[in-house]
Amino acid sequence: MATNPKAEPPLPKQIKDDVRDVAEIWSEALKAYEGVVEFSLTSRAADAQGFVDLGTDEMKKFHRFRHDEKRVDALRSLFVRNIELIGKGLE
Repeated sequence: MATNPKAEPPLPKQIKDDVRDVAEIWSEALKAYEGVVEFSLTSRAADAQGFVDLGTDEMKKFHRFRHDEKRVDALRSLFVRNIELIGKGLE
């Protein structure tokens, strides 16, 4: 008996029997993430735009941290600008 290669694989029982709605799953995932990063995201944003603003601010902070124009940043920039030459040299 041949199987259909395009057939969907069966869902694991844990997923198949899950009756939670998306909001509940999202809430649990958010709590788990907050446990990892050790700060609350929900207390920092009240709505979707708040999350967008929070993400934008965090991205700007990371960019300032990553590109502080010190030695490591200068070395990283030099490496990126010359990656093609480095690749050719390795060949």
